[in-house]
Amino acid sequence: MRAQTSAGTEAVRVGRAIGWLWVCLVLIALAVPSGAEACAVCFGGEESDWTTGFVLGTIVMLALPPAIVGGAGFAIYRSIKRHDAEVAAAEAASAAAASTPEPIES
Repeated sequence: MRAQTSAGTEAVRVGRAIGWLWVCLVLIALAVPSGAEACAVCFGGEESDWTTGFVLGTIVMLALPPAIVGGAGFAIYRSIKRHDAEVAAAEAASAAAASTPEPIES
């Protein structure tokens, strides 16, 4: 039983050491910002065609899911309205046929 307890304690120590290592690495990265000067998506400048293309591509990717869901919802709405109109027309036709008296043959 004692061996398991020391193994568990050792695992906790290693976990804490790794946590402190990450904290130190983050603090070093924040203290030395020269590595962060390069932007991965700027492609060389603020007015570059690449930057404009990246921004427009991002806008398109953000706009497509709501447009697809909205289009599908609109199609379903129109289908329901079309069906309701067909049902109303059929009911009106059957009501008109039922109220018209049949001609009497002599």
